[in-house]
Amino acid sequence: MALNAGRVKVFNSIAGGLGLATLLAALWLALPVVQAVAGETRTMRIQVRDKERSTQYVLLPDQRGHVLALVHRLGKAKLDSGETADFEAYCLIEAWMGKKGIRRGHSWLTLKGGSQIYYGWTADSRRNQDNLPSLEGKGDITRGSGVFKGMKGKVTFKGVQVRPTSQDVQRTRDNDLVITYTLGD
Repeated sequence: MALNAGRVKVFNSIAGGLGLATLLAALWLALPVVQAVAGETRTMRIQVRDKERSTQYVLLPDQRGHVLALVHRLGKAKLDSGETADFEAYCLIEAWMGKKGIRRGHSWLTLKGGSQIYYGWTADSRRNQDNLPSLEGKGDITRGSGVFKGMKGKVTFKGVQVRPTSQDVQRTRDNDLVITYTLGD
């Protein structure tokens, strides 16, 4: 009996060690997005394709084509780590149809595990060389959760509508984001 008890203890010790090693390896592999040390400045590049889900607008009578709008956009993002995320944004737009505009909004990314990055931003919009709506802006991280808890930093981005609105009423847009950040304690 004593011999069997010793074998059980050795087996449990080995199994416990393997279980712990397996758990640590799984955690390491499951969290490849953020491997930053608190306070270390990191850069993340993200590609987003989004579409308008809803738009409410008012044509202002003061100038021809002057518009105020509230827009809700949804999309998918791919981080430079290979991770994917859902993208959502709300923005207020003041624009002059076919010319220029000013946007101010809030966006967030939600990764599969539930970690999120929130940021507020402003952008200028205008027509690019192909006469497609484009925008360029910057913003600040307002909050991070999960593996991004304590995130602070800056966001810069550029986006361009993929096709003319006459061919795509949801105004599909490709965006390139760069987030420079640190993680708090």
